[in-house]
Amino acid sequence: MFSMKRSLGRALTLSVGALLLALSGTAAFAGGTSLDGTRGLLRVHSADPHEAGYIVGTVHGLYARQQYPPGYGLPAHPEAETVKFAGSMLSFAYTPSPFVELSLRGALEAQLVNSEPADYSTKEFGISDIGLTVKTLLTPASRRDFMLGAELGLATTTGNQNAPVGTWDADGIDLSGRLALTYQHLGADERSGLRLHLNSGYLNRTGEFSEAAWLATAGAGTVPRSVPHGDQFLYGAAIEVPTPQGWTIFTEWSGEYDVNASADFMDNPMRITPGLRWSTPSNSFVWTSGVEIALANEGAMPSWQVVGGLSFGAYMTPVNGFLNGLVRDAETGLPVPNVTVTVRNSTDAPAQ
Repeated sequence: MFSMKRSLGRALTLSVGALLLALSGTAAFAGGTSLDGTRGLLRVHSADPHEAGYIVGTVHGLYARQQYPPGYGLPAHPEAETVKFAGSMLSFAYTPSPFVELSLRGALEAQLVNSEPADYSTKEFGISDIGLTVKTLLTPASRRDFMLGAELGLATTTGNQNAPVGTWDADGIDLSGRLALTYQHLGADERSGLRLHLNSGYLNRTGEFSEAAWLATAGAGTVPRSVPHGDQFLYGAAIEVPTPQGWTIFTEWSGEYDVNASADFMDNPMRITPGLRWSTPSNSFVWTSGVEIALANEGAMPSWQVVGGLSFGAYMTPVNGFLNGLVRDAETGLPVPNVTVTVRNSTDAPAQ
């Protein structure tokens, strides 16, 4: 394992940002989902929902490994501890209109703890989060450059109460609100180029806050968390640049400030996530992967996490569009005049 210095984090941020700016001249259709939405990156959400009638299912995965010195945050085990986290989240999102998006998510976490040099190990699985989010677009649907969105989320965290590190169980409902601002650079052909995102919000938790458990694993955070945080101020920013053949390079900076913790700002969960995404032209299949690197102070853990996701989407209702082109002779390659074009299973009049 390694300790992440803030200077290294700043250098990585600048280098990734420079690479993205260098590629900003390319153009492709922007796609991708966040942890619980039809559009976004990983933790940073986009302001705009998908087109009306679109439904998407997404599964995200996470893996982290952290070594703890004797007695650090785990008083029940005085020996050194190696903690492995694995998490997965399944979400479904649907856009009934251009202004509204509904999403439902469920998260499953796994922990494997090995005590070294003592001969001790344990593992637990638990449902850590079930949530519902409603997002609405506040700017006109016709405006595609600057977009402002608002989200309201409800989540319950009742699950396995035997997590070795932290807890998966808290009575009550967590309530969150978030604003998202997205800028999208559009080319002459209305294709999306560089996209910028800014997010901020507040998460009100009903679960009991534990200072001791928070100090043990208050680093990058898991999906969605593995320790009993208190109320949190949420923030994030991201840049994504599409390249040819469906690839998108992105980086996001995100974090949560625990308002109930007696700690400095830099001791709170904060991370930078460089990543890569590939999608089909219709966005029916999207693959996303990245590495979350903790930017918090040295005492915050874990130092890194590998995250990724797969999304499958489709339209539930017919989509209006335009078809332009030429009908050519198969042998000569010359355009064929006076051709009648019809759309199968459609009541629209033929075009000639």
